[in-house]
Formats: sequence, C-alpha cells, structure tokens
Amino acid sequence: MEPIITDESAGKYRLVLQADGNLGTRRRDGKTIAALGADPEHPWNPTPSPTIRRGNTSIDGHLWRDEGGKFFAQGATFFSAIWLAGKDPQRLFDNLDYLQANDIHFIRILSNTDRANRVIDPYGWGLSSYFHRFDQLLSALERRGMRAEVTLYPGGEMVEPDKRQTFLSQMAASCNAHSGQILCAEIANEFRNMGMKELELQTLTQQWADSSDIPILASAPEGYHSGRDNYERWRNNNWPISAYNPHLARQFGDVGRRYCRQGWPFVNTTWINHEPHPAEFPAFVAMDRAITQIASGSGIILHTQGFGVHDTTPYIWEEPNMDAIMSAQSSVHALFPAKLSEAPTFNTENEGHPFPDKNHSQRWPTTNKDGVVRNFCAGPVKIAGTETWFTAPLGLRGKYQVEPAWDMHVIVRPAHDVFDIVDEVDLFEGEPHSFVNPGEQVYGDYIFEVTEL
Repeated sequence: MEPIITDESAGKYRLVLQADGNLGTRRRDGKTIAALGADPEHPWNPTPSPTIRRGNTSIDGHLWRDEGGKFFAQGATFFSAIWLAGKDPQRLFDNLDYLQANDIHFIRILSNTDRANRVIDPYGWGLSSYFHRFDQLLSALERRGMRAEVTLYPGGEMVEPDKRQTFLSQMAASCNAHSGQILCAEIANEFRNMGMKELELQTLTQQWADSSDIPILASAPEGYHSGRDNYERWRNNNWPISAYNPHLARQFGDVGRRYCRQGWPFVNTTWINHEPHPAEFPAFVAMDRAITQIASGSGIILHTQGFGVHDTTPYIWEEPNMDAIMSAQSSVHALFPAKLSEAPTFNTENEGHPFPDKNHSQRWPTTNKDGVVRNFCAGPVKIAGTETWFTAPLGLRGKYQVEPAWDMHVIVRPAHDVFDIVDEVDLFEGEPHSFVNPGEQVYGDYIFEVTEL
C-alpha cells in the first residue's frame, strides 16, 4: 500500500526535496526549520533560494505580471546605480546580491542627476560611455533575476529641458533592447517641484507610450490624498499611465505610525507605494508593506536616505536595523499571497470586515482610550483551500475589543516577524473578545489571519 502523507498544518508547512538531496520542512516564508540529510556530502542549507523573475512586465488588474504570472513587486531606492556601474561595480554587485537575497525584485534608479559626487551625465560622459554603463547595470540585474524602474527626469538633472524628448527616445530604445530587465519607466520625479509643466509631462508620457510597451508611471503630484485627484483626472483625460505612483505623506503622528496608513485612500486603484517614509523600524516597515497590499497596492519600494538617495552609506546592510527590516518585510511578502491585492477590501465601518466598528469606538486617536490606530482588511483569498482574511491592527494600545462578525479562528502574528505566532483563538459571532499586547508592551502592531470555523 502506498504511504499517505497528510497535511495537518493547513498549508503552514510543506515538504521540499531540495536541490542538495535533503528533505526539508519549510514554513510558508520559505525558511527550512528541519531537514533529513539524504546526502551526507551535502549538508542541508536552511536558506531558501530567492525569487527569480524573468520576462517582460505588464500591469494586470492590481498586480504586475511577467513569465512567472502575477506578482506583488518589492523594490528598493538605489539612485546611484548607474554611477556605481562605472565607478565601483563590485560595490554595485554586493548590494544587488543582498537585495536579491532579501526578496527585492527591482531597484529604482535615476537615469541622470547632478547630485554632488554622484553625477550621472549622459551627454557629458558621451552617450556611448553612458549606455555602456547602463548596459552593465542591466546585465547585473539580469544575472540576478532583477529589474530596474528608470526615473527619466529626477529634478536636478543633467539633461537640459530642450533635450528631454530626444533623451526619452534614446532611453526608450535602450530599454526596449533590455525589456526583460525594466519593470517600468517613470517620466519625472515630483514634476511640479522640478518646474515641469503638466502639459510637458503629458507630452512625454504619451511619447513613451508611443515608443515602448514597457509600463509607464507619470509622476508623483501633490494634491488631496497625495494626488489621487490628479491621477484620476489624468486617467479620465486618457493619459497612458500604467499605475499611480504617489509619494505619500510622511506624517509621524499616531505614535510614529501614521505614515503606515497613508495608502488607504488609493484602495481599489492600481498603485505602487513609491517613496514611503525612510525605513527605520522593522514593525513599521512591515505594517506599511502589509497595508499597501491590503489597500490594493501592486508594490512597494524600500526607501532609505543614506544608501538609497545619497549613497553616503556604501552598503544597504549598514543602514540601522536593516537585517531585521528586510526579514520583517520578506516575512509579510511570504505570508501574503499576491492575489490579496485583488481581494475585497474593508475598513472597520464597512460590512464584511471581521471586526466591525461602525462608530469607530476602537480607534484610540479619536477616542483617546484603548484600541488601535486603524485595522484595515482584505479578503477572502483561498490559501491551501481555506478562505482567509488578513487584517492589520496598527498601534494596538491597551485592549482592542472586538465583536466578531462570524464564527472564526484568528491567528495573531507580530508585524516584525509574522511567523512567530503570539496568540491563536476561536471566536464566535457577536461574543466580545479583547486582544492585548503581551507582557508590558504598550503599543503593538500585528497581522491577524482569519478563517471561518
């Protein structure tokens, strides 16, 4: 009789016959937690291989698509990448290796810039030399299964305004030749701040669309809810933009957490969290990442000042808390299926939320009592055949009192490591329950995984 293997973990673990011949038990985040060594000459490696993405990209619904299917894109700011390709390629490679090992799929780069000591000057260098460096960068990305988002006009650029259309044509031709390594192009970084008029932005956006099939982002405008009104006006006027790329308000209220919830106004649109608050604390980065996807986001960029913007920190892992930040973000990425970006979405006042709160009685910034800052939700999505909702209680203080909308099983996961379960409880429709922080912790940030009983 054939042996029968039964999965009693509801998809939380899986058996993997690894390339080294060992049989490993892996968590959903890809971490091997136990193994049987089939080959004594090849001891088991607990580090999973990072995701390799191939092929041309497009936007499909609320997600990116390539040869591997739909995916939520995780990026990192790396403005000096073209400069490093010519000046210090080994440092470029070392940083790309670290990023790729931590589930970063693409880097946001500047095509030209006048930044002190990091000048990228296509015409000053000569176009042949410039595109040689650009090709070197794209080849390095190709070897790692990574891509670039290319910002054409960053502000403080070396390309004069009267050469913008010519340069765009030259960049489009080069990007088309390496289309598998380009996630998308951004026309201008915060176009109003650099003095570009909206008509010119529209003209350049249309020129790119006429020159390339590579997805296009226009720019980050100011305005209500970080520019959603601008994006909708552009879309209604038939601008050929693939996704919205807001630079969300970096407000530090709500005990430092307010910026984590700034993406909610973009819910049910196709958008990418393009230049969020610089990464500092693992739990905050994880919550920003989680709420972005719960709010229908297609991706997020890990933004750093020392490494990503100014290149004063030579290696990204030298940024404070970076290993823990990367681990926290990667864990959320492993926990959330990509399709969560396209699931129904709920705030607590909306019918369908597992923990309805129509009067906002549990929002402590409003009541100045116990509760949470917000608790957005997306779901259901099927995971291992089970309908699953995810909610993101942000800034839990004291007791978070809920009345479940149905009979449910809730797994409570701390944001800084969502595979470290701190509570697991069965709740019943209408019966009050209080979630509390462990120990003497005053504020907590969590991911709740909810399934029906």
